[in-house]
Amino acid sequence: MNFCRNIGLKSYHVSCASEALDYLYDHVDDIRLVVLDNFLRVDCDGCNMTGCEWLKKINVEYPVNKRSFAVVMTSGHTGKLDASASLADMVLQKPWSPFMMVDFIKDKNIIKDRSAVHAG
Repeated sequence: MNFCRNIGLKSYHVSCASEALDYLYDHVDDIRLVVLDNFLRVDCDGCNMTGCEWLKKINVEYPVNKRSFAVVMTSGHTGKLDASASLADMVLQKPWSPFMMVDFIKDKNIIKDRSAVHAG
């Protein structure tokens, strides 16, 4: 959240996978970037999906080559991610470099005023 704020992106935090799905479905036209951790919190309904499983689920309705938003998957264990991690536009190993994320955001034209973007 702080990273997004520091580079001028509005952000919204969700607590669990089902909340992320609801927010995505309700705001898909406004979302430009999803930053997703592979280890998601179990929600009050008992939904216990990983970030990779979440990606598989959204890929049905929002295929990677047709969606209007980018997905960045973060994980401290990128070597243990399953093949569905390839549905992310970028996978970052924790701790990740803010400079890599800024370069990605610039390349994807997620921020229009590139001069305002800095990783500091």
